[in-house]
Amino acid sequence: MNICMVLESFLSSKSLERKPFEMFIYSILMASFSLFVSYIIFPSAASIVFVFLITLSIAPLVYNVLKDDELIDEEDNQDMNFFETHEDVLKVYANFFLGVVVALSFWYTMLPDVLVNILFNTQISVFHSISNIGTSTAFATASSFSFSTILINNIKVATISFFMSFFFGTGAIFILSWNASVISVFIGTIAKGMVHKTSALYAYLYALPTGLLSIALHGIPEIAAYCIAGVAGGILSAGIIRNKNINVIIKDSLYLFALSIFVIFVSVIIEVYITPII
Repeated sequence: MNICMVLESFLSSKSLERKPFEMFIYSILMASFSLFVSYIIFPSAASIVFVFLITLSIAPLVYNVLKDDELIDEEDNQDMNFFETHEDVLKVYANFFLGVVVALSFWYTMLPDVLVNILFNTQISVFHSISNIGTSTAFATASSFSFSTILINNIKVATISFFMSFFFGTGAIFILSWNASVISVFIGTIAKGMVHKTSALYAYLYALPTGLLSIALHGIPEIAAYCIAGVAGGILSAGIIRNKNINVIIKDSLYLFALSIFVIFVSVIIEVYITPII
């Protein structure tokens, strides 16, 4: 993974906080690199391996951003409101997620079906297990499921994101990488359905915004909730390690996690009662 180290040398947490769009570009490069490395080294398990490789390539940068975010909490700056305090790290997460979706959906559209079926085998299986992918962005939930079923499932994902970030520092990256890979299959499937009528590139450029917009109403708050839960676990982990102003860190972390659950509740209401009628 020397290429990751070389690229990381041009980036820093401070740079990403000033220019979150750099994470978008970096994520496109790392997602593409991870996809093909996984096929070369572990072709039989490429669909899972590339998700781990993406996580490994991004984790050090995100962890440094989380540490900076935790330092702001330590200062307990009364002049900054809650969202101003955590704005930078949430922007980094958002750009990471979009970068992975852009890269993976592009390759899903452009590569031949034989290669796509190998690289995205697990994601395709999940896609086919969902009765209506347009109303779900989490782990294999579907619009045919009840409100409580979807709510419990999404809270589980947010909780996993929290604890993975707490124990591993940047565990939310894996959650986001996986969701991005499944959404990429959804977008790529739309594009491949158009390829017989137009060029692959045009199909991709049409399918990308169309697919994202079709799930945006509930998908944006849902993915945001996983990001918030990841931030909560990450800053708590960094705060305990530094052992400074721990009461402020714990309070803010719990507040963030509670916020993520509230956002999930709102996203499920949208998914179950609003999205189907639009």
